Amino acid sequence: MMTRYLLLTALSTLIVACSSTPETGEEKPPTQPYEISSPQDYPSYSHREESDYLGFNPATANSADIPTWLQQAITATPTAAAELRLRAAEVLLRDGEAAQADTAVSELTLPELLPEHALRLAIAQARILRTYSKFSEALGVLADPLLNNYLLNAPAPLQILFSHLRASLFAIEGNQLAAIRERIYMNPLLSPTQADANREQIWQLLLQVPATVLTNNITSVADKDYLGWLELALIAKSNSGNIDAQIERRNQWLARWPGHPARRGNTLPGELHQLDELALDRAQQIALILPMTGKLARYGKAARDGYLAASLESKQSGAPIPTLRVYDAENKDVKQLYQQALNDGAELIIGPLSKTNLAELAQAYPNAMPRPTIALNRLETAPYPRGLYQLSLSPEDEAQQIAEISREKGLERVLILSPEGDWGNKVADAFSERWLTLGGQIVQRSSFNARANDYSKQIKSALQLNQSENRLKRLRQIIGLGVKFEPHRRDDVDFIFLVARPSEGRAIVPLFAYHYAGDLPVYATSHIYPGAENTVRDRDINNVLFVDIPWVLNTPSELHKTIVDGLADSEDMQRMYALGVDSFRLTLRLKQLQQPGNQIFGETGRLSLNENRQILRHLSPAKMAAGKAVLNDANSPTSLPQVQ
Repeated sequence: MMTRYLLLTALSTLIVACSSTPETGEEKPPTQPYEISSPQDYPSYSHREESDYLGFNPATANSADIPTWLQQAITATPTAAAELRLRAAEVLLRDGEAAQADTAVSELTLPELLPEHALRLAIAQARILRTYSKFSEALGVLADPLLNNYLLNAPAPLQILFSHLRASLFAIEGNQLAAIRERIYMNPLLSPTQADANREQIWQLLLQVPATVLTNNITSVADKDYLGWLELALIAKSNSGNIDAQIERRNQWLARWPGHPARRGNTLPGELHQLDELALDRAQQIALILPMTGKLARYGKAARDGYLAASLESKQSGAPIPTLRVYDAENKDVKQLYQQALNDGAELIIGPLSKTNLAELAQAYPNAMPRPTIALNRLETAPYPRGLYQLSLSPEDEAQQIAEISREKGLERVLILSPEGDWGNKVADAFSERWLTLGGQIVQRSSFNARANDYSKQIKSALQLNQSENRLKRLRQIIGLGVKFEPHRRDDVDFIFLVARPSEGRAIVPLFAYHYAGDLPVYATSHIYPGAENTVRDRDINNVLFVDIPWVLNTPSELHKTIVDGLADSEDMQRMYALGVDSFRLTLRLKQLQQPGNQIFGETGRLSLNENRQILRHLSPAKMAAGKAVLNDANSPTSLPQVQ
């Protein structure tokens, strides 16, 4: 491990002087791997003649027929009655009437039904449970052992519907590996167009699984298609700073898996087939325009050191690296500094960091930047020049993702608590806008004075405990003293969205339990967790659900360890180091990122590009447990269901 002195010495050799330069833990393999046989050789469905399901399409059925079906079911034979009730439930579910659908099939039981009817009943029951956010129970219905044999002999459309539903439920529960296996199972049954969409879904799920989890699962996999997918995902997530090494591993994969379903002709997911083009188009000289002095110096230097550490790692792996010049942006005209970098031969520029400097630069080049530029902040308004890519640790992105995660979990009513001031308002606004778009309700939005360090009054008011206490006073006035009373908080809230920094979070979260709201889930952005482990200090935020970057949550890489051990003040600057690491790796992959729908696995999240060339970060879900931040997923092999 490098000492701080040796690391800084090594990093300094990568800079050309210029006049203006001032995972989760390892998993044990399952004892019984969750393997799925290929459905291509399934025998024909023996009971098809006893049901006309294949001639019934719930998507086009008429809702007006439902009362007739249910009336006919009363006097029909058991098989015909089951068909009629299932039709009614399927159309009711199409129309969003889960409660009525539940009533329609309430008299049906799996063991008494034909195999096809049993599968359709299980699907209907699981969809009903999903409507009420009972995802684990829905998966339990679909895991009934009776259904396994039925599924093997079912018509392809029914197999697809069953597996697609299971895959979606696994994904909601955070078990991406199980969702991937379901999608691999149904892939041979799909049309070419459906298979292409399914292939993309598999890839997006794989991007959410940490590399350490992929590696651990490879050792216990027997299914060849699944193994090939895991290996390909590991290639995409490895050697991010060495395209040549990645090309070599990709070519080895292509030779090993000539007929793998991840391949579509000469194309691979994640644009891995374009790596050769990226290797030929590398910038030879890069400029960093960042503050090296002044108030933002710590942030600028951390981003620089992250870039340099990633560059050094790439060089040590044998990859060619570009010449680098660093320009101090403090108290400089950013337009002149940018022009100087161009005059010095920069082919790609990273920076500026300050939002003011970025806006000035965009105004100077409103249509297009002279060279590709990766800014380490984000523009709030136009212009958005071509060639200007904006990579930032935007808290708004995190707030929007929290809204998506909590809504996907079926939560509907939120209480928002944020600090007074511009920062708290922006984060709360971003969450609120996305939450309302997703159909959620905001029952109350409250703010607290972060400087007062006394949050009890605001929390009591937000939870309406004051109203409960006022009722007690009125009771005592009417009937006298001696009334037994326990205050009650409001009951119209499903969860709390808390915008707070670490010190605020540690003070506020325990107060929720004190004020009778300890049963409410608390969601937050990454700002509640400092990024460095301190189990004593952070026990106060136990059970808080939040999102954070892979650099903080995943098992530390060698690069991560080098920075932590070799650089001063590394604890509270981890996210800025990660930003610097990603800025270096993006210099190699901007063209890859520009492909529609493509994502890159970065240290600050899964990265994608929007229409304004802002680089969006999709973070990993996490939870505080025993004072530690742990990945909040279900990808442990022992949690996967067993399919015979």
